[in-house]
Amino acid sequence: MSQIEARYDQFVSELESILPKVDVHLAMRMMYLERKFPTVDPNVDLSIKFKKGVDVQKKEFQINAKFGLGTSSSGDHVRTTGRLNLEGLARLASNPDVEKIEGSATAASY
Repeated sequence: MSQIEARYDQFVSELESILPKVDVHLAMRMMYLERKFPTVDPNVDLSIKFKKGVDVQKKEFQINAKFGLGTSSSGDHVRTTGRLNLEGLARLASNPDVEKIEGSATAASY
């Protein structure tokens, strides 16, 4: 393994320890977009899995109210879409009822 690969693996490991509930590739994509287009937050499409027994409709309402994201729910998942930065994603993932956040991030259009 090259020195570059070792550093990449270390970076990924550190990112996973900081954001354990977030897909690491989603977080890296958001960081890339925030640096490439610093004046506008990335556009995200997220799937948020909650623990069993959580009132998902209540969580859907809270996410919409707090983050301004469009939401829909099904089973123990909430789907969201809208503009969100990495700091907002970290706050969303810090909710104790969240199990995992996956999705995609693209450059937002004006």
